[in-house]
Amino acid sequence: MTGTLRDDVDLAIDVVNTLLDEYALATLSVERYRDIFDFPVRRYYERAGFDLSLVDFATLSRRFTDVFERRLQQARLFDATYRVLETFAGHG
Repeated sequence: MTGTLRDDVDLAIDVVNTLLDEYALATLSVERYRDIFDFPVRRYYERAGFDLSLVDFATLSRRFTDVFERRLQQARLFDATYRVLETFAGHG
């Protein structure tokens, strides 16, 4: 549902910036986030500044997911979400 029905980019950036700040690393602007976001996510974390030889990737990922999911309701729905869902509902 994230990124499809909800506009969660600002939330994702805020959460990763919280983690970066906890490790005294430079935070990301929206532009920098868009430039470096990639899959596998491990590569994105490295580009963001995390030294994954010092920081456990699994722990970092869990922490991101926990904080993100707790705050997900803060991400607004895209303008067309209700219209799209109503269209699908109308077609069974």
